[in-house]
Amino acid sequence: IMEAVHDPRLRICLDLGHANTCASALPPENWLRACAPYLSHVHLHNNQGGRDLHAALFDGVMDIAGLLSLLEALSPQARPAAFITDCQIETDREAFIPDEYVGSSTEKIRLYRELDNIADEERLSVFEANLRDRFGEVPAPTRELFDVVRMRWACIRLGFEKAIVKNGIMILKFIENQHSAYYKSDLFGGILKAATRAESKFIFRQNNNKLSVVVRNIKNISEATAALHELAEKAAR
Repeated sequence: IMEAVHDPRLRICLDLGHANTCASALPPENWLRACAPYLSHVHLHNNQGGRDLHAALFDGVMDIAGLLSLLEALSPQARPAAFITDCQIETDREAFIPDEYVGSSTEKIRLYRELDNIADEERLSVFEANLRDRFGEVPAPTRELFDVVRMRWACIRLGFEKAIVKNGIMILKFIENQHSAYYKSDLFGGILKAATRAESKFIFRQNNNKLSVVVRNIKNISEATAALHELAEKAAR
């Protein structure tokens, strides 16, 4: 069909979990190789090879790590789809560009806007290098601001709409829309499991139908980001 239509507007959404059921005579790897040139989205979930279970990524017989590696090799431009596009960060840490570092208000606003649009570490490194070349060594509050940007990326990947880091405590607030597909995702299930384990540093809370995760003993934004990465690793297990 794809070859016959031959139109770039027509793309494939491949559900690899469905490709690993009795409905398919071919393994998921074959489907991935055949569909790779036409892919727009890939749905990932696991099962035992018989019927569709929509189980967590590593709860089943599928080689998820191998499939992800194959996907990366076939479609290196592929990126995980996020349930949200932004996260509001509140902190009592000093994270800003000081007046004594960049004196022009107009230039400072331009820099903030540029920083707001950066979405990966490579571009952030280039931004920092350019800042250093123009204005000198980057001051501590601006380095903390870079860590806020990194923290924002991590929150978006995990589905937290708002994060508060104050008084040594981090509060991570989940998506307010309770009808969001996020709450049926493996990602949310993994975070919930990680935050409800006995003696976990991640504390799950529910207040008036609003869900959050609390983490204590957070000294700075860098530690907050490290905790988010740790939560992501635990959620993927």
